Amino acid sequence: MTGEARSGRDDAEAPCGAAPPTDAAVAPAALAAPVAPVDEAASVAPDPEPADYASAVAELETIVSALERDDLDVDKLSARVARGAALLRWCRARLGATQLEVERIVADLDPDARTR
Repeated sequence: MTGEARSGRDDAEAPCGAAPPTDAAVAPAALAAPVAPVDEAASVAPDPEPADYASAVAELETIVSALERDDLDVDKLSARVARGAALLRWCRARLGATQLEVERIVADLDPDARTR
């Protein structure tokens, strides 16, 4: 050290009003580049549509059981809840479509039902 007096401040601190020193290892353009947020849901392939109603219900039961046991990894929790919601919507739509189809079939069995 030469004859300069040192303050208790860290060398990284800049005097009041002066720009802080830059790290020579980092290019200025890299410092100014925006950082894109990480969208984990977009990086994971979506779960496939269930093969049938029974497999959708079985998968829903597995998800609910894991939630009830409290052994689901917290990092996977929202993805599993979202999958459960998607399965539930799929099951409801399937039930609605089946109900309409059954009503149509039953109505076709009774020719008088069309004129009532």
